[in-house]
Amino acid sequence: MLVAGPTGRAGMGLLAWRPVDGDRKARRKTRRPPSRDVDPQQVVLLGESLLFESLSEDRRRLLASKGVVHAHRPGEIIIREGEDGDSLFLVVSGRVRILIERDGAVVEIGSLARPACFGEASVLSGMARAETVEALEPTRVVCYARDHVMAIVRRYPEVKKRIEASVLGRAKAALHAIERRRI
Repeated sequence: MLVAGPTGRAGMGLLAWRPVDGDRKARRKTRRPPSRDVDPQQVVLLGESLLFESLSEDRRRLLASKGVVHAHRPGEIIIREGEDGDSLFLVVSGRVRILIERDGAVVEIGSLARPACFGEASVLSGMARAETVEALEPTRVVCYARDHVMAIVRRYPEVKKRIEASVLGRAKAALHAIERRRI
């Protein structure tokens, strides 16, 4: 059974099918809730990211709808070691460098470019930032709040494993950079 859409004519408007009164064969159209505009480039970026590439396009689109893009000038600090870490960042364009302070000296761990992420350790652990991230050139990043990332992590264990592997890799790089400095 087809029930007319909100315009009074069948097949018009933003519509979706759903069962009517328990009869699985009978369908009627109802209005879908409006969705926030999604930047298609953010969906592509999430698909390029090793952390989120395993998500379906629909899930990447949902996460992309929660992201906020920020632009940074060269030399601008994006996150600072010791601050609360309530978000994860993906590099959209440009390059950033990762810095840590040890024994009163600033140690550069490395640099990141699209589609790398940073801030993931604080999002998972709830602890303060373990590193400072500085823009090396004009850089755009997309920021995802902890709540949105954790909702994905809880539902998709593969994403959590990938984030944990990223955190472990960054920790090893930091230890290596510190050891190199001591030699």
